[in-house]
Amino acid sequence: MGFQKTKTFAARIADNTTDTQIFTSPWRIRRRYIPVKMTLTNESATISLIKFFDDDLADSTVSARGDHSLAPLMEIYVPPTTTVYLTDKELCNEYYQSGMVGYATQTDVAIQIEVLED
Repeated sequence: MGFQKTKTFAARIADNTTDTQIFTSPWRIRRRYIPVKMTLTNESATISLIKFFDDDLADSTVSARGDHSLAPLMEIYVPPTTTVYLTDKELCNEYYQSGMVGYATQTDVAIQIEVLED
């Protein structure tokens, strides 16, 4: 690990039929992002399962790790109309070298994530 700096990203999953790009990593310069804090808000009246995997949806040359159906890197259940706060102790020890993509089983899920650039 070399120089590290913190960055914050926010996104909203408004459609539960497609994947949503949360952020892209600076993979061209061989950097990756490690999540250290996450806030998930489920505005739906139904529990939502949120899945994350490593991919850059805008660039097909980048290798992806995981997918939303068979092998997500991280899965989190968020109760209806609830906000969940997670720190590095609750988050799995995972990195995102292409970018973070999210998928939720319900619409209207807001995500805010703080990452370390490694």
